[in-house]
Amino acid sequence: MFDPINGSQSSSYVDSLRKNDEKAADTKPQGQLTQEDFFTLMTKQLAMQDPSNPTDNEAMMQQMTNMSISEGITNMSNKFDVFTESMTSNQALQASSLVGRDVLIDTHYITNTPGEEVSGRIPLDYPASDIKIRIEDENGVVVGEVPMGASTGGNLEFKWDGKDSSGNQVPDGKYIVRAVGLVQNVPDEDGNLKAQHIELPVQVRTRVDSVSMGQNGTGLTLNFNDLGSVKFEDVIEVS
Repeated sequence: MFDPINGSQSSSYVDSLRKNDEKAADTKPQGQLTQEDFFTLMTKQLAMQDPSNPTDNEAMMQQMTNMSISEGITNMSNKFDVFTESMTSNQALQASSLVGRDVLIDTHYITNTPGEEVSGRIPLDYPASDIKIRIEDENGVVVGEVPMGASTGGNLEFKWDGKDSSGNQVPDGKYIVRAVGLVQNVPDEDGNLKAQHIELPVQVRTRVDSVSMGQNGTGLTLNFNDLGSVKFEDVIEVS
């Protein structure tokens, strides 16, 4: 007697199922059987089984379980793909809306443009005094300085008008901004705690020129004119 699952009768029946499915409006990939097809085959197997050698119930239940698990994983994978595509599209739309806007990022680099101020902040987790913003050219020469006073901690905002310490406009181009301040209880080389001038963290607002997307629609990157790029998730604040 033919085995309905593995024999030639099974092959003919599977082929007929595939032909019927190809005619349906909602087609599935060629050679792929659904859970409905599987149970139809199993029903036919039970109807054609040898009464003297019936199908093993445990084996049949194992087949049903495996089929259900396989289909569940496939459905979950398909839904996750749809979710990922939706998230990527939303993220790309959100990132593209940032073109031409200023964003706050962790960087020391700025571009001096006539008529425009450079702004940013010093995020402090501790008190500091005698705080200064120093503007350096690409050779490390200080071309401007902005006194900021003292802070008990938190975000200290700063602005630079593009002028040197004498009030003269500095040339256009790329500059480096640094912050220094006097902080208490800083260990020296011998491990002794004392007040010292140290470099403070700086965040700068800069304008987004374009947005790039990585392979497979992932890895959105914001690009800045002459200042490189940062990952979309590294943006601290949008102005």
